Amino acid sequence: MTQAKGPEKRTVGGKPRKRNAERSRQLILETALKHFAAKGYDGARIDDIVAETKLSKNLLYHYFGSKEELFVAVLDILNTENLYRGAHIKKSKKIRSIYDPLFVDLNNVLERGKKTGEFRGNIDAVQLYISLSSLIYHYLSNGHTLSVVLKQDLMTKANLAARLKHVTDMVLRFCLPPELLGKA
Repeated sequence: MTQAKGPEKRTVGGKPRKRNAERSRQLILETALKHFAAKGYDGARIDDIVAETKLSKNLLYHYFGSKEELFVAVLDILNTENLYRGAHIKKSKKIRSIYDPLFVDLNNVLERGKKTGEFRGNIDAVQLYISLSSLIYHYLSNGHTLSVVLKQDLMTKANLAARLKHVTDMVLRFCLPPELLGKA
């Protein structure tokens, strides 16, 4: 590593690397999105995120403060991107690398289920994903405010387990062929 002057900090391949706060922040967000999507909030690790970005943990905490604030920022960047009609996300190759394998896997599961007769054959993976995502995201993203409005803590372990069972039952009833519905 060489001594940096001005905006240059490190060398990469013998060439000085310039600091770019927005690029670093965006890299952290995109990498965090991938980790949170794959492993959930509890499974994602800050050490893994910084290792993949090749940025320092201090920089991540400088931008986001905590793992929870990073998670909220990831959710915010997705919500804000919808206001821009997906203009920025269209440029990201990383987002496609997250979703493409998901749909390959989902289509494989649906195809196997169709072949074994456990799932009906006309299930659109995109529609199923959007429905499943909606059933889960709305509950979790609005859980605390809904808890106040509905006068019950929706975020307790018992209520989260009940939600998971409800979503599972709904999705299975959608996927099962009519002849198996009575057995579910």
